[in-house]
Amino acid sequence: MPIPSPILFLTFQPSCSPQTQKYSITNTLHSFIGCFGYMNVWISLKLVRVYYLVLGGGAAVGLVLLSGKKRTRPLSLCLLMTIVLPVLLSLYNSYTADYQMQGRYLLSALPGLAFLAVSCYDRIAAKVRKWMQNLFLGVILVGWILLFARVWFTTILPECWAQAIEQILL
Repeated sequence: MPIPSPILFLTFQPSCSPQTQKYSITNTLHSFIGCFGYMNVWISLKLVRVYYLVLGGGAAVGLVLLSGKKRTRPLSLCLLMTIVLPVLLSLYNSYTADYQMQGRYLLSALPGLAFLAVSCYDRIAAKVRKWMQNLFLGVILVGWILLFARVWFTTILPECWAQAIEQILL
């Protein structure tokens, strides 16, 4: 039996999510942020993009800022590897073993991603006045709370809890 190409695996496999109807790396990245239940409750793609803009954008800028100094280049390389290796290992495992590209396999990349994002926002806050730091922190905090509330009230409560309550009442 011929071995299929890994490139083919990334673009065409049996249906996984209702949004893309393809089983690909985008589903993995989508489910890393918001997929609940038995991979049947997905948050909207707009909200996933907002999460990646804040987290991924901050991590990318943090990586550039950390690698700019000679003293912190080894740290930035190690953090980059803690993000890249779980993605590559997840791809390898999904291609060779179980064909289930799920975001939970990428959770080990989260500490490195979060550290880079926080270092970016910390570096930005260090360059401005104290009242602007507090404003910046407040905006980020309120933004995360509103983002969580939006996911909670538009996806988790109606999709997940409605099914559980319906099963209890029946």
